[in-house]
Amino acid sequence: MSNLEVSVARPDAAPASGPPSKKTGRAWWARLLWGVALAPSFALSGVVFFFVTMAFGLCCWLRFGFEGVYDASFAFLENHPVVVAELGPPVRGDWLPTGKARTQGDSGEARLSIELSGRRGDGLATVHSRRQQGTWVVEEATLWVDGVEHTLSAKAAPIAARDAGGAR
Repeated sequence: MSNLEVSVARPDAAPASGPPSKKTGRAWWARLLWGVALAPSFALSGVVFFFVTMAFGLCCWLRFGFEGVYDASFAFLENHPVVVAELGPPVRGDWLPTGKARTQGDSGEARLSIELSGRRGDGLATVHSRRQQGTWVVEEATLWVDGVEHTLSAKAAPIAARDAGGAR
């Protein structure tokens, strides 16, 4: 009799040498599905990032555009006796004023609205200022606290600020 060796391998069994092979039939399809599923979220993230960046840039541009006139206006308001009496010390101003400012050379004009807060409450101030020879001077101002209007005399706390940059 002869020695006969027979080896039978199952079709689904891994070869004895090396790691098992990967199925490649569905791998590209699964990656495509993940790409299609994630693409809108990446696009939305990009759009949100763009608008947040633009909003931040606009806020900075507006704030620094009013820098000299804001400094003079806020210095006037925080030291004015009526503002301190109505809002309570210390008076704090919103970092982003609203309004208009125009300059031409060393002269200009500005009307700003600034939200204020103090220990006793909140208010809104509007300030009209003029720039002459590079210096912003408050001409008239009004403070609203709880719907009551207070006219602020520019003579009570005369403060002027030298402006190097000017308004946009």
